[in-house]
Amino acid sequence: MQPYFFPYLGYFQLIHAVDKCILYDNVNYIKKGWVNRNRLLEMNKTPVYIYLPLKQSSSNKLIKEIEIDNTKPWKTTFLKIIEHNYKRSNFFEEVYPIIKDIIMFDEANLSRFNYNLLKTICTELKIEMRLYFKSEEYEQIEMEICNEDKFYRMHSRIIEICKYEKAETYVNPIGGQELYNKKYFGSYGIELLFLNTQEYHYEQNSREYFDHLSIIDVLMNCGKEKTIRMLGRYDLV
Repeated sequence: MQPYFFPYLGYFQLIHAVDKCILYDNVNYIKKGWVNRNRLLEMNKTPVYIYLPLKQSSSNKLIKEIEIDNTKPWKTTFLKIIEHNYKRSNFFEEVYPIIKDIIMFDEANLSRFNYNLLKTICTELKIEMRLYFKSEEYEQIEMEICNEDKFYRMHSRIIEICKYEKAETYVNPIGGQELYNKKYFGSYGIELLFLNTQEYHYEQNSREYFDHLSIIDVLMNCGKEKTIRMLGRYDLV
C-alpha cells in the first residue's frame, strides 16, 4: 500500500487482516491521491479536504522523493481545524493529543512522515506492528518491470514482491477488483483476496451521515475502544 495521510478505517482493517503490510513509495506520486490529503467533517456541514503542503510535487516524481513544505505554517492551521470541528466530539480529549503528536513530528519526507503517522495510530488501536517500510529492497523489481504495459506492470510488481517475501496470499482493498485478476495471480501460486469493509455507522457532528472519512473522524466520535472493535468488521472475498 502507498503510505496514505490519515486514511479511512478500511486501510487499518487491511493492516489488521494481514501478517505483513508493506508501505510502498517506489511509484509515481498521483495528484489528488491520498498520500497528502484526506477528508474530515466540517462541524454541522459537509466533508472538507485536509492537505499536507508539498514542495514541487509532480507526477513525474516518485512518492519517496516528495517533501513536505514545512516553510508554511500548516501544522498550526491543521490543529486549529481539528480543534474547531471536533472540540465538541465525545472523544476529543482522548484523541486530540495523539493527533497533535503526529502532526508535530519533525520530518520533511512525505513517506517517512506518513509511516510515523500510520505506526502511531496502529499502536493506539492495538494493531500488532505489521508495517514494513523498506521500498529500497524492491528497486530491482521496478527496473525489471518498467518497460511492461500497465496491466503486466501492475500485476508483476505485486507478484514479484510476494515471491520475494515468500507470500502465498495477497490482500487488496475491495476497489482492487477492477484492477487485479485472481486467475492471473493464481497462475503464479498466489491467492488474491479483497477486503470488503462491512457497512458501519456512528454518530457524527452532522445531521447527515458521511462514510469513509479519515480515521480522525472515526476516533473523535467513537474513541479508541469502539474503533478497535470496528477493526474486525470486514470480509475477505
